[in-house]
Amino acid sequence: MILYSIIAENKNVGNNKTENLQVQQSNLKNQRIWLEDFDSLYTMIKENYPYLSVKERVHGYNWLNLKEYYRQRIINAKEPIEFLNILYDAVQALQNRHTRVFEPEWLDYYYRDSPNNFYLTDEPYKNIFTVGLKKSYENWRSFFEAIIDQRYWIQYDVLIVYDKGVYKLVDGYNGWKEKYGNESTVISVNSIPIDEAIKSCFEKTYLDWDYNRNKSFSWRIQPIMFGSNAKFEILTTSGISKIVAFQSGMEFMYNNPYHLPMDRIETKILFDNKIAYLRINDFMSDNSDEDHKELLEFYKTIKDFGFLIIDIRWNQGGSYDPWMRNVIAPLCKNQLVSKMYLAYRAGSYVNRFRENAGINKIVPKESLNNLPVEVRHADFTIYDYSQTVSPSCEVDFKGHIVILTDRFTYSATDAFALFCKETKFGKLYGIPTGGDGISDSPVFYTLPNTKICIRFTPAMGIDYTGNADEEARVQPDVGYESSLGNYNELIDFVVNQININNEK
Repeated sequence: MILYSIIAENKNVGNNKTENLQVQQSNLKNQRIWLEDFDSLYTMIKENYPYLSVKERVHGYNWLNLKEYYRQRIINAKEPIEFLNILYDAVQALQNRHTRVFEPEWLDYYYRDSPNNFYLTDEPYKNIFTVGLKKSYENWRSFFEAIIDQRYWIQYDVLIVYDKGVYKLVDGYNGWKEKYGNESTVISVNSIPIDEAIKSCFEKTYLDWDYNRNKSFSWRIQPIMFGSNAKFEILTTSGISKIVAFQSGMEFMYNNPYHLPMDRIETKILFDNKIAYLRINDFMSDNSDEDHKELLEFYKTIKDFGFLIIDIRWNQGGSYDPWMRNVIAPLCKNQLVSKMYLAYRAGSYVNRFRENAGINKIVPKESLNNLPVEVRHADFTIYDYSQTVSPSCEVDFKGHIVILTDRFTYSATDAFALFCKETKFGKLYGIPTGGDGISDSPVFYTLPNTKICIRFTPAMGIDYTGNADEEARVQPDVGYESSLGNYNELIDFVVNQININNEK
């Protein structure tokens, strides 16, 4: 029995050594293919991505200098979910809201059965959205779900949002007012002043720029951005300082923290039938035909009004055609042209997409003032991307137009705001837009081994002044910063300004 036990023990030791060797070999193989994938992404970004210098000016770091940091993290990674999380961090660090890791929930859209689905039929898209990519995503799905839950769905017993330069506690659960105090402000995190601490979150959230205060900020604070069990110093409205660690839970949900109107399109008549109001929640092509009918009927009822307020706050985009067809064309009197430009890097990858889109008319750099210094170099070529809208003559609106903007006015809606400002179609009120509106369709890149897909902006949008739109944004003609959650404040301000000016 003793001899049998010794033999069995030695056999187990041998089996364990074999299993450990197999695990080590598997880890080394994974690390090799993960490093190959990251190096491939790094080269793609280095040669093609347009915003490296823009983001360095705004955030103070150059993404390319983070290469060895990410490679070392990958070398230390043991599980696929660790690699995927590192990939999320690296792509988030590029700090562009059109630049994302492609997620499984988008598969149905890009693989949809439609005769007009160029993603499956046209070069170079059909070489990206292959059967192989779809199968690979099924293998990665559980890892994606775990990371998405961790990064985006874990909530806390308080809601912390940015408001006029400070981070406020504005909502919560489980006696939060007694524990923390309504509208208490965050002073520091882990003993680091909040404005400095937020700069370290470039891998976890999008950092916007406050043009009124010249600093980076996050629209909302999720405590996990600072690591587990982060200690926050908060200051109550009565002047009491507290050190707290907020509680997390999947059951906490905040559906409408900014108290936004929920309808896609909202119309109102204000001030004795003299001022009309229109709010458009998005510019998605899927709703364009339906919206056209509804909006045209509204325009006909207000054609003799003196003013129309078009509210595009929190409208985060879609495509150009809906705002051209449904807003500009019915209301303009003459053909309007907005001089927009796209600056492409010399990389062959993005230029395949550019050629496919038919963007070929080169614009001399010396014809544009205010170009970012990197665009003046040989690595960038500027192409014409001007947008023209002719009147549709469907309604004879005689009044003035006012456009309301905020930092959530993004993507195609940012381009709408820019069009309105340059052509004098409307006068802009509010705060600077969210940017990145001058852009063709995002491009996609599949990592060679894991087949994970990355989506990124292919070109730098240049506005009619020569500035990078992602950096300069669209500045309002009349600046006004509303209080948090008071959606009507800017509307009331504009109405008051209209009445004051009419009385003069």
